[in-house]
Amino acid sequence: MDPSFLFYIFLAAGILICLVIALVFLLPKVLKNIGGQGRGWTTLAEHFPTASQPPGELLKRQTIEVGQVVYKRCVRVGITPQGLYLDVNLPFSSRLKPLLIPWEMVKGVREGTLYWEKTRILSIGEPEIGTISFFSTLVEKARPYLKG
Repeated sequence: MDPSFLFYIFLAAGILICLVIALVFLLPKVLKNIGGQGRGWTTLAEHFPTASQPPGELLKRQTIEVGQVVYKRCVRVGITPQGLYLDVNLPFSSRLKPLLIPWEMVKGVREGTLYWEKTRILSIGEPEIGTISFFSTLVEKARPYLKG
């Protein structure tokens, strides 16, 4: 057998082992973030589901962060007297149900950053159920409904 052939066999086996180890440790974390598990969209949907869109203007193609997942330019946001309406508008996003979060459930607002811009992080529920980060322009539109 040619020694270079053995070298390539061992190299391929080493790469395959590294790939399997990476998948075993990283895949669950990636899938958790993609699915919005933890204190993200799915958790908020359990507490604040809605079947209908509230009346009023929807701000389309907004970027927000729910929990640790960023939804870039794919969220419809409604800022209404009834509450904060959120709906993901992506193909294959049927698992992410629309939300209507009453303003009374926003328990705090703090500063944060996303893509090197200032954001406001809304703390939802007490104890905290989840967080939603908005760019400052959206928070200005919601200011009449926010306490403090």
